[in-house]
Amino acid sequence: MIKINLLPHREAKRKQRKNAYFAMLVLSAIVGLITVLLVGHFSPTASPNRMSGTASSLQKMRVLMVKSRKWRHSGRKSMH
Repeated sequence: MIKINLLPHREAKRKQRKNAYFAMLVLSAIVGLITVLLVGHFSPTASPNRMSGTASSLQKMRVLMVKSRKWRHSGRKSMH
């Protein structure tokens, strides 16, 4: 019976799989980077209108906090 050495064949397949793995890894990283950049560019949170709305909401919250403090302090005075 003739013995056939399959190691070179296996090693060639292993090298081919390794190259394919790294190619897909690089491709996935590039696609992921492009996705992050596009989402960041077109995200509505980066628009000036959204930022002014956030500032307006913060101002409203500050007014409510001041009113609630005044209300709490006025309630304490009447209890004494």
